[in-house]
Amino acid sequence: MLNLRVEKIIFGGSGLATFDNVKVFVPFSAPGDLVQVKIVERKKNYYVAEIKKILEPSKMRVKPPCPYFTDCGGCDLQHLSYASQLKIKQEFAFESLSRIGHLNIAKAPSIIKSSPFHCRNKTQYPLRGRPLKIGFYRSLSHHVINIDKCLLHPIIFDDIRAKIKELIIAAKEPIYHEIQHSGNLRHIIIRQGMNTDEILITFVTRTPSISEKLYKPLPQEFKNIVGITQSINPDRTNRILGDRNKTLFGNDYIMERVLDKKFKISADAFFQVNTQQAENMAFKLREYIGSAEQVLDLYCGVGFLSITASDLAKKIYGIEISRQAINDAIENARMNSISNIEYIASPVELAIRNYRNIDTIILDPPRKGCDENLLQNIARIKPKKIIYISCNPTTFARDIAILEKFNYRLEQYELMDMFPQTYHVESIARIMLK
Repeated sequence: MLNLRVEKIIFGGSGLATFDNVKVFVPFSAPGDLVQVKIVERKKNYYVAEIKKILEPSKMRVKPPCPYFTDCGGCDLQHLSYASQLKIKQEFAFESLSRIGHLNIAKAPSIIKSSPFHCRNKTQYPLRGRPLKIGFYRSLSHHVINIDKCLLHPIIFDDIRAKIKELIIAAKEPIYHEIQHSGNLRHIIIRQGMNTDEILITFVTRTPSISEKLYKPLPQEFKNIVGITQSINPDRTNRILGDRNKTLFGNDYIMERVLDKKFKISADAFFQVNTQQAENMAFKLREYIGSAEQVLDLYCGVGFLSITASDLAKKIYGIEISRQAINDAIENARMNSISNIEYIASPVELAIRNYRNIDTIILDPPRKGCDENLLQNIARIKPKKIIYISCNPTTFARDIAILEKFNYRLEQYELMDMFPQTYHVESIARIMLK
């Protein structure tokens, strides 16, 4: 056993301490904690330890309200006050920009807070059988923790999940076995329009078969269920959704409203998981754009960003690899009577080669950030302004360092707490051609 003083929280959620000049990562610790730990993993350059006893608790500590915290892998920071979580995320961004982005910045960026709980509009439940478990994965594993409630999503999701569990047992629906690649029901996905109350449920199965007993009673009990779909995923894979979809009841989409715009969101389409912060993002995007002539919206999804900023530009081109998302984007533009956006289904890395006179680029890449070749093509176009939205401060810092080499500078950078109780943080930046 070792007694260690925790120095800070690092990106990834663990506390950082030092023993004999070796970095020690301590999950679920807090800055200032004096903890008794056991080393559970020894790597060449660092150790991983687990807390056996808190000798002196940090002032940042609070009692986690969730009974599954530390067992379920959904939350990382519930043992810290919400104010402390925000401060730590600001430190993540500051350190990333300094260490990875090589930027000389005076202070950490500001952060827009969220509702700390019940803020997520979508939940994905994995299942296991014998006995039936519906819940979330334990951290860094595929072991499912059975849960009765989750504090991150709307309360009605807990009621729906409980009812589905009853129906699965009554219908004797076989549960997917990951190792044997047998059984049928793999995941349950619930998503809600937070400003419309519409709910869409997706059952992910291994085969096209699914018992009607599993889903037919749901709309009778929960009146705001507008659609139930089935995603068929026959592959031995960690990917949740399959390529084949069936509508079992009602619509295969929900409607959402953000600012004064309507959005159709299909079962497999991407939409920001925190609607409150999506609204804040839309406000910031409009502020950062100001006005533009020709705009290129890369990784445009269902058109959320381009549609909320459509009145600020003469012409917008939205690029997204998902054909379903592009179909939704086209429909969303039509519903909102917007005629100055053209949407194209294509990998952004290929489509960007076709554009020249673009003065503004909206960039919202996945967590891995941008391919360097994409950034080179952006630099070739020479837009005056890049609005970069990121969910990973480390890959954003890496990309801004590359853009700096192409004569761009970071002008404004703010954080949004899109994912409370976790170490993840969203950001929006305005990057200008020098």
